[in-house]
Amino acid sequence: MKRYTIFLLYLLLAFSVSISHAQSQVTAIDSLTIDLWPDYDQPAVLVLMKGTLPASTAVPTTVTIPLPEGVQVNAVAYIDASNNMINTEYTAGDGTLTLTTPDRNFRVEYYLPYVAEEGQRSFTFTWEADIDVDQLQAQVQQPISASGLISEPSAANVAEGSDGFVYHILPPQTIAAGQPFAIHVNYIMTSSQLSVEGLNNVTIDLQPAGPASTPAAEPIREINWPLIAGIAGGVLIAVALAVLYIGNRSKPRVHKPRPVRQSTRNATRFCHNCGETLEAGDRFCRQCGTPVKGK
Repeated sequence: MKRYTIFLLYLLLAFSVSISHAQSQVTAIDSLTIDLWPDYDQPAVLVLMKGTLPASTAVPTTVTIPLPEGVQVNAVAYIDASNNMINTEYTAGDGTLTLTTPDRNFRVEYYLPYVAEEGQRSFTFTWEADIDVDQLQAQVQQPISASGLISEPSAANVAEGSDGFVYHILPPQTIAAGQPFAIHVNYIMTSSQLSVEGLNNVTIDLQPAGPASTPAAEPIREINWPLIAGIAGGVLIAVALAVLYIGNRSKPRVHKPRPVRQSTRNATRFCHNCGETLEAGDRFCRQCGTPVKGK
């Protein structure tokens, strides 16, 4: 019985370790793509961030990325094997955003404020996290009514995309954990026209969509793995204790027989000399006349 209980406790420990491993914080991102779209659909910079974790990453896992002050989070999602973006829950605070993803690919969108002064607009995107980024690729979409856009680092290529926008593509970077990285952008824009207002039958869906078979998929809630592990652990412990308790109760108790004292009252007596039966009160044997012993 003790061996069986120890085995159950071992299963509990192994289960808890596996959950802890699955929920470990990632320390590396294989590739990170950052799109910066100033004045797209709001007088701010729409930041579109897509990350891919290394193939060796055990999922589900949590990812913590920097979140600049004053931003407005638009969407947080993971990307499944069919390239569908599924909303996932997250926590944000103290300059970071932490999300849980059951897939190696994730997406974060937020609006970053910019500075506007007499037709000149500027902003700075920053990244500093305890995560190694093997390849960071960033590009800036030039607003449809802007001119003179320059960036630091300087763009390696400026080209028109299939959507009709001009993109300033920065050279790829390798960012070590704890290493700060920044992109400074300045441009001239005297009009208040947003880029989305000047699109010609071009639509870009910024919201993560559910699976194609589900027209209006609800956001999938984050799985609380620590809670599940705690509940499963409690169940296993309860089962182990129950088995141990039932096993102890099922053992028959051995009761020692109580000694039975045989009463000598009214017992038949015999003459020790000839064996004749004696009557109560006899002092001598009626057969041989021998004195009765014990009288």
